[in-house]
Amino acid sequence: YNTVIFSGVNIKDNVTIGSNCLIGTKPESKYTDEQKGLIIDTNTVITDFVTINLGTERDTQIGQDCYIMNNAYIAHDVILESSVTVTSSANILGNAYICEEAYIGVNSSIHQNSKIGKISLLGANSFAKGELGAGLIYVGSPAIPIKINKVGIANSKLNQSKIKSILKESAKFLE
Repeated sequence: YNTVIFSGVNIKDNVTIGSNCLIGTKPESKYTDEQKGLIIDTNTVITDFVTINLGTERDTQIGQDCYIMNNAYIAHDVILESSVTVTSSANILGNAYICEEAYIGVNSSIHQNSKIGKISLLGANSFAKGELGAGLIYVGSPAIPIKINKVGIANSKLNQSKIKSILKESAKFLE
């Protein structure tokens, strides 16, 4: 399987990791030699050829029920909340924050220090920088909102009051 899990990684119950992965690699940052950990929460699936860095200022965190597809790269200090999907060859750079149930499309990139809102979808080959609002579909380079993520919202596990709040918030980004 050729997967390497480095020191500093805390893997919770029922996590699946595929072949040829590098889990907990040294952070790729020229600004510090500090190293924190990596926490992978329960029921997460990581497929083949995925690389995830340790943190520098805080632990890199992969929430519960996440699904990370082949060739994805997750840099230092990234936080993925629960039920995030990162598709094939997506790149998430340092200190990015990905909220619950976000979907990161194939070959897309997220700039460091960016935030992706709950139930947002970043389309294939898109580039996200800054803050992307909740409940929307973003496409392009730079990514811009094009419509409400109706499928993601319909399939969401979030309670109805959170969904209503997200829909209200998403309307502001489309004005």
